[in-house]
Amino acid sequence: MKTLISISIALLFSQVVRAQENAVKEDFLFENPVTREKVKIETGNKVVIHFKIPDVRITGTIVHISDSSMILSVSQKQMFVSFRNIVSMKVIAQAKKKDMS
Repeated sequence: MKTLISISIALLFSQVVRAQENAVKEDFLFENPVTREKVKIETGNKVVIHFKIPDVRITGTIVHISDSSMILSVSQKQMFVSFRNIVSMKVIAQAKKKDMS
């Protein structure tokens, strides 16, 4: 019985660790709801975003991304952006990669 409990606990903890590793992403695909075009975005990219409401375009740098929103740095201010309010997004400058060699 003790062995079964020990194995169950070990499996429980190993599943949590795998889920955390898989949940961490460095880049995401944004799909344009109209054209279905996919744009790869990642932290550090400079992007131009066209919003539904209000009908404006903003240029900024992605500070943080999740699966449904991002934080954008615009003119030394940060703003929360929901993907549902975006009509289109275009990457104008790729993030600079750090060379690990």
